[in-house]
Amino acid sequence: MVNENCIILSMERCGCSTVGGLISAFYQNMFEKPLYFNYEISRMIAINPKYTLPKGYCSVYYVKLEWLLERGYEKIIVLKQGLDKIISLMIKYYIKDKPHNPEWIDQIKFYYDLVFNHGIKDERVHEVDWFDLTNYTVATISELLDFLEFPVKNRPILFPLPVQDRDFDKYSTILGIGHEEGIPSKNIYSQFVHEEQVNPYKIAPEEYWKQEAKVYRIKPELMPDILQIEGYL
Repeated sequence: MVNENCIILSMERCGCSTVGGLISAFYQNMFEKPLYFNYEISRMIAINPKYTLPKGYCSVYYVKLEWLLERGYEKIIVLKQGLDKIISLMIKYYIKDKPHNPEWIDQIKFYYDLVFNHGIKDERVHEVDWFDLTNYTVATISELLDFLEFPVKNRPILFPLPVQDRDFDKYSTILGIGHEEGIPSKNIYSQFVHEEQVNPYKIAPEEYWKQEAKVYRIKPELMPDILQIEGYL
């Protein structure tokens, strides 16, 4: 039985939608039914035991791996991008060539350490590095599907394109020419999001009232963070 309790831990601009789209595509191809992926759920719902543990396939940004392990997720994918790459993508996505506040860069570094610098070895955790996914696609995806317990039989055959020909601008891993505002030219992930799908874990009451009723983003204007307000950080 393929595992169906999984969460992706990452940061924005790390290609989380790409990986979610790939997992959904493999699932639908192999099992001939859709995989309902709850993309970017509430951080409070993800980590706080007062809420019911999210089920199915989810993703979450900007929390500690330890908190997810303590919550009891069966499978955790840590999707990692290099710090310098994330900073350059954040600048391109949010401000382009405008001056930026050094405190904003410090915030990016803070949350990078929060998410990725954990040093944890656990059989429930599998790390996917974006460099490996881009340059060793077949091997990296095969290892990911093994971790998720997808059967080897009937897996689709992969024919990866050369790196320079791939189009990941939808996911802001690369913002292509003509897409400086982050507007997609292709939307692989959205092919597997169904009209009847509702994300039941999108936002918690604390985030609604204390975090501008939005999911958290490392914006240059430094929006309030519910984890700081609630004493997690």
